Amino acid sequence: MILDEIDFTDNDLSNLDFVETYITSSLFNGNVFKNTNFGGAELYDCFFKDIEFENCNFGKTTFNYTKFLSSKFINCNLIDLETLETQFEELLFENCFINSAFSNCIVKDVDFKDCTFASTEFWQCIIESLKFFMKKKDLDIIKLIKEINTGTIERPTFIKDQEAVEYFKSRCIMYNI
Repeated sequence: MILDEIDFTDNDLSNLDFVETYITSSLFNGNVFKNTNFGGAELYDCFFKDIEFENCNFGKTTFNYTKFLSSKFINCNLIDLETLETQFEELLFENCFINSAFSNCIVKDVDFKDCTFASTEFWQCIIESLKFFMKKKDLDIIKLIKEINTGTIERPTFIKDQEAVEYFKSRCIMYNI
């Protein structure tokens, strides 16, 4: 299915199946997604604002050139995402399973509350003001961070290994709850 240039503003899109759906240049504002399956969906140049995602599956979902602003992800699975030049800003991820989710994107002003991280995350991302609230012992940042972008999307400057880890630590706050 292909959905192009659709305004989904203020709709409850719960219990829908967007598996392998192609959505481009669409607006999502004030929506609720509960128990929604985005597995394998491809979303290009979409805009999400004031959204609540609850119990949603984002396995192998593509979010390229997409913006997520002022939204919440509660009990969601974010696995093997493609996020080329996607912006994640002013978000809350709570009790989410995150595996290979963020790469080549911007992650700014984001709170992660009791999320489970697996595999390398934030690959070549621009990061700023991240907060991690974890019940478990501290995150294994050395496994989490391999390469960070300290430049811009248009003019990336990549740092690796320990330098990337130190940069990441300087842009994040870790809390044990």
